Amino acid sequence: MPKINTVLQNIEELIADTKAKHSISHMKDENGGVATWESKVWRFTDNRYNTFNFYFCKVKGNISLLRAKTCEPLKSPLREVLMLYALDVSRMALAPDTIKQRVRAARHLVQACGSLDTMLCQQKREDAMRAEPDQKVKTVNIFLAWLNNKECLHKPLSPLPYVNTKHLIGEEIIERRRKRMPKERVLMALGAIRHKVIPWDRKAWDVAPTSSQRDAFICTMTSLGLSAPNRMIAEQSVLNAQQLKTHTENKQGRLQTVHYLDWKGSKGFKDSANHILAGMADSVRLCLEYTLAATQPMRSLARFYTDPTLPLKKILKKDDVDVERWEQVNPDINKSTNLVKLGYLLGLYENLETPELMVVECVNGSTKRSTGGQYGNTHIRYFKPLWAIEIDDIVSCSEGSLERVFGSISLTRVAFNAIGIPYGAKHRVTIKELQSKWITHLKRQFPGFPKLSTGHANGQCDMRTMLFAFNGHQLASGQAGRAGYTIGRSPFAPVSPASFRNIVRFGLNANNKKNILIRHGFCESFGLTSHQCRHWLNTTALENGVSRQIVNLWSGRENPSQLLHYDHEIGADKVCRIGNIRFNESPETVEQAKKGIRIVGLEAYEKLTGQAATKTSSGVCTQNLSVKPCTFLNDFTVHCLFCPSSCHIAHDEKAAAFLKDDLEVQQRRLLQVSDSPKFSHSTGIQGWFRRHSTLAAILKQLIDLMTSKDIPEGAFIRLLADRNEFRVTNLKTKSVEIRKLSLPDIDKQIKELIDKQRQDEPKFDDVTSQLLEIINDG
Repeated sequence: MPKINTVLQNIEELIADTKAKHSISHMKDENGGVATWESKVWRFTDNRYNTFNFYFCKVKGNISLLRAKTCEPLKSPLREVLMLYALDVSRMALAPDTIKQRVRAARHLVQACGSLDTMLCQQKREDAMRAEPDQKVKTVNIFLAWLNNKECLHKPLSPLPYVNTKHLIGEEIIERRRKRMPKERVLMALGAIRHKVIPWDRKAWDVAPTSSQRDAFICTMTSLGLSAPNRMIAEQSVLNAQQLKTHTENKQGRLQTVHYLDWKGSKGFKDSANHILAGMADSVRLCLEYTLAATQPMRSLARFYTDPTLPLKKILKKDDVDVERWEQVNPDINKSTNLVKLGYLLGLYENLETPELMVVECVNGSTKRSTGGQYGNTHIRYFKPLWAIEIDDIVSCSEGSLERVFGSISLTRVAFNAIGIPYGAKHRVTIKELQSKWITHLKRQFPGFPKLSTGHANGQCDMRTMLFAFNGHQLASGQAGRAGYTIGRSPFAPVSPASFRNIVRFGLNANNKKNILIRHGFCESFGLTSHQCRHWLNTTALENGVSRQIVNLWSGRENPSQLLHYDHEIGADKVCRIGNIRFNESPETVEQAKKGIRIVGLEAYEKLTGQAATKTSSGVCTQNLSVKPCTFLNDFTVHCLFCPSSCHIAHDEKAAAFLKDDLEVQQRRLLQVSDSPKFSHSTGIQGWFRRHSTLAAILKQLIDLMTSKDIPEGAFIRLLADRNEFRVTNLKTKSVEIRKLSLPDIDKQIKELIDKQRQDEPKFDDVTSQLLEIINDG
């Protein structure tokens, strides 16, 4: 009688067969050695220098190589099944992100199920993936299909159900398109930030390799994203170092100039000259000049890391180095240099108070000095200036010594182990050995160095000629920020373009409470996605051409110093509605002064914003009624009251009188309702009284503001109901003042009215009363 194999036996045979036929010697384990079938991590690098970490251990939350070392491995045979899947997926012609997503989703299912029996049960698989997004469920189904194709199961596993994306129609399509477009006030805010971070005055630049350049990087990426319709992360990240180029031709007797950058091809396209919008050319040129200056040291370091034996003249130019530092080092440009001396020339030790390194006693040129120790003891130490350090000089392997070598960053025992240096002051190492260990450590992180990858197909660049060649210290997000690899926060450490995605995404994301917009004082609701720039550029160019205000703000044709005052304001004073940004206006003519104040305010608004506005009975409507008709209604005589698009003009006597008449009408209505015999028993009437009393109180305060002597004539007054405040904008000074609402205690009034009426009024059935109200209202 033939033997019937169980599913477990079939899977074990599949695993044994794969182990016998396929080598994994090209994989590394979590410790950097050759991977085995017992490893917790496989590190795989493809022929395009993309590195993948495949994890085969249990972990909650975000996983990293460091955390994986201490995690419990997945149980057999599911761990080996996941390994077989990772091996197959790594050989497929897929985008790097897709490879990572497939293995990650499969690991999630394997870890959630915990055992083979659980994973084979349809209901338990569904329970494990019930709370996961549809995209992850789809990816898990690919894993299940792979299992079915291996023919090791007695019956095929059914795919997990998920909700298909519904087909959008009508207004849903319009709404989705609207969400893809960035808000122009956000783009204006980014323009103002760019003016601050990368000022037009080049003397004010701080391009030191030891200074934070994270904001400058985000501004440059956004500026390029708004200048050329490209995929920001995939294409801009790998640009070569270059200035903005121009080409001028004579077209029918007129000289026409176009601006462009040498762009690397993607998605099958060849390299090309990518057109840059003329209106953004000045901003792009400025950002590129700033970036080139800030990243020049890392390009020089990359040439040194590639071949430390190169003569100095092939690593950097004398003009790229501070004159004083060059004179101190006085190098021979025809000879090679060492890591410390090169770091000093490039300015990587600017954060050190004393530019010296502790060495051992036998080092030539060292100076003996007594230093304080614990319990009042003194120690004899030997120090040598950084500019005089030679390749054979010996330093101590203590924390303090190596921290200074790598730019005064915090080092732990883990960092020493990562670069292969023994930990402890009793150990000694030469500069030659130290730099060799450091370069080896970097090449383990970036196997194709100096070639680096974004993680996208064709997304490769050479660090020696890379535009965004920032170091880890420049792009670090704070003392606790993650650098991606050990000692990755050092000014000696290169940053891979694969890291740029998260830096830009989180730097602009509205959900990140430390994004660039919030850190520079803008509203917490402000945010942007990298792809929105592409949508905005295409849509705007097709419809009207680029908005004049945004081009002016980004290109510097207007003085931005008066646009925002976020540097000097705190809390509620920070301008959350960027619609209050205004440009300089010319003085009013005598003819304009003779016009009605509301007309002057309307014309000033249109001139300053470039947007259509409409005169109303009580002020100005800022909604473009020719595109979107008004749908706002209330039960006041003046229907524009309390509309978010409605603005009122200070000292507009005709409008103020109109509003006063309306207020009298509403006060009479409130009096009539409060005297109604049903008031004390009807929650519907009480609710109407509460809402209407609040609105009447707001109307009274609006009238007081419009007639206040403290507010200049012609100022715009806008109600922000969600913030319980009025914004008063002076169109002449471009300043914004906030006036808080002071609302009466309506509930106390209602209680007093109820107590008074219930003493001698007949009682009414509340439900019946409300039904009668509905009938009467109808």
